[in-house]
Amino acid sequence: MGSRPVEERLKEAVREGTLSHAYIFQGPDENSSLALARELAKAVLCMEFSPEGPGTGACGNCVNCRRVDHDNHEDVFYVRAEGLSVKDEDIEELQAKLKLKPGQGLWKVAVLCDADTMTHRAQNRLLKTLEEPVGSALLILLSVNAENLLPTIRSRCVLQRVDSEERELWDGAAETARAVGALLLENSPFYLLDQALEPVGGQRDRAADFLDALELWYRDLLLAFHDRKGELLCSGADPREILRQAKQCRRMDIPQAVKAIEEARRLLSRHVNTAYVLKGLLLKL
Repeated sequence: MGSRPVEERLKEAVREGTLSHAYIFQGPDENSSLALARELAKAVLCMEFSPEGPGTGACGNCVNCRRVDHDNHEDVFYVRAEGLSVKDEDIEELQAKLKLKPGQGLWKVAVLCDADTMTHRAQNRLLKTLEEPVGSALLILLSVNAENLLPTIRSRCVLQRVDSEERELWDGAAETARAVGALLLENSPFYLLDQALEPVGGQRDRAADFLDALELWYRDLLLAFHDRKGELLCSGADPREILRQAKQCRRMDIPQAVKAIEEARRLLSRHVNTAYVLKGLLLKL
C-alpha cells in the first residue's frame, strides 16, 4: 500500500495518544484510502499494537485485527453512498451507533466512504458530531476531492493525502483523451465518441488513466490563451492545436466537465461497471 509516511504519522499519533477524532483521507483511488482506514482501525483496536511494528503498528493477527480485515468487527462501521450520494438518514443512523459504548476496546470507528458525495443536509448533520465528538468515536472520511466538503467540516478534520499504489500507466491515455476531446468540441455523434474509447477496452486501470489525461486536456484548454508557447501544457498536444481547440470551447463549460470527470472517477473507485461509467461521462460532456 502507498502512503507509508502517512502510516508512520498515524502510528505515532496512536502511540503518543494524540490521535484526532476525525480525519479526511484524500486520494485519487478510494481503494488506497479505504485500505489505510482499515489499518488505522486495526491500530486503535489491536490487542498487540507495537510502536516498532510495520505500517500503523497493528499486529494483523489478533482477533480484533482479523475482524477488521473481514469487515465484521462490531465497533467498526462503514457508510457508503446509495445511488450517487451519502444521505442524511445514513448519517443519522451512524450517529445512533456512535452513541453506544464500544463492545471491544476503547474505540468506535466510523469510515465514511464517498464522503465528498454527502448531500448538504447530510454534511450539516455530520457537522454536529464533529463539533461535539463522542470521546470514543474516530471518524475517517474518504474523499477524492475534499473541496466538495463544507469548509466547516474540513476545518474540524485532519487532512491526510493518500497516494495510490504505484502502477505502470497506460501509454495510450493521452492520445485517446485528445481524440475524444476533439470529437466533443465538434459535437460529434455518440457512436464516434464510443469508437474513440475502444482502446480503453473496458479495463478499469486504463479508464482511470484516460480520466486523468482528459482532465489534463481540459486544463490545457484553460491555459492555452496565456501559454501560447506551450511551456505549461501537460496533455502532450501541439500548442497551436490546443489554442485552436480552446477557441472552440466555452470556458464556463470546463468546470462542469471536470466535475463530471471527478464523478466518473468516484464511480470507478466503487467498482461500478467501467463501460457504464465512461458512457455516462460522455453523455454529460
